[in-house]
Amino acid sequence: MNLSTIKKIVLAFVVAITISGVAAQDTEENNAKKGMRITAFNIDLGFNGSYAVLTVDDYLKMKNTAVDQSEFISNPEDYSLDSYSGSGGGFAPSISLGFTPYSKKRGAYNYNREFRIKLGGSFGGRRSFFFSQSESFPYDTLTSSIGNPDIYIDSVYYNNPTYVETISEINIGLSYLFKTNASKRWHFYAGVGAEYGYAFQDYVTINHSEGYYGTGSYNNYNSNYYNNNNNYSDNTSKSKLTSNTHFVRMYIPLGINFRIANNNDFFKHLNIYSQFSPGMEFQIVTGVETYTNPYIGVAVVGLRYTFD
Repeated sequence: MNLSTIKKIVLAFVVAITISGVAAQDTEENNAKKGMRITAFNIDLGFNGSYAVLTVDDYLKMKNTAVDQSEFISNPEDYSLDSYSGSGGGFAPSISLGFTPYSKKRGAYNYNREFRIKLGGSFGGRRSFFFSQSESFPYDTLTSSIGNPDIYIDSVYYNNPTYVETISEINIGLSYLFKTNASKRWHFYAGVGAEYGYAFQDYVTINHSEGYYGTGSYNNYNSNYYNNNNNYSDNTSKSKLTSNTHFVRMYIPLGINFRIANNNDFFKHLNIYSQFSPGMEFQIVTGVETYTNPYIGVAVVGLRYTFD
């Protein structure tokens, strides 16, 4: 997805919200029929994360979708796979509009309910693989001049390649919230939510760390005798992935909201909130694999301006 396409998505989102707002705020009579009115604008900063269980086969799938495969190892069976599962995620800002539904039973708007439409992003890591390989060679023998046992020194060669996928994503989401009592200065809320995300940038950072170090053994008990890193190299490169990555998430938003003031004309409309959203994520790598991962989203701090 190029920058032009992203701009079209954002523009379509803004146009859709604008049309919804105009249609929803014609008159009180029409609002009762249409059932929704825009009552809040939200912006929040936070992060999200997921946990994916991966195998060597998943490494090979990632390698086969890389534009430049020259820095990928082709024989992972010759290495120890130190880590192939772990957390992924990153910075996740968003903006959203809040809609209040009209209750025909009450004959008024129900401010203890809210429908949100969100536009956001996510920037961070996903699939990661950490390999290691080492081999010992006889190097030297230290002989004591006063009769102590000989100390045998080995030279150990190590090679530790790592592969970390980084994704930049744009997403759109919907959620429906149930509030304790929105008229109070403090209120809590919970609900259900879902979102779709598309990775417009997907690449792998590759790091190759290799070199030699020395070890000694005394009476067959291994111990570090010395560490010489003169023969050491550490190289980093990047390769884009050709496969498209999509995300579908379902979660439970749990939050707390605080209104800054009750009487001030401006600050009575301004709120601070924080939200915790556990759920499930489906990471769909086109033509490769679909991963089902536990997911968590956190809006560490959010600002909310109400129009009611």
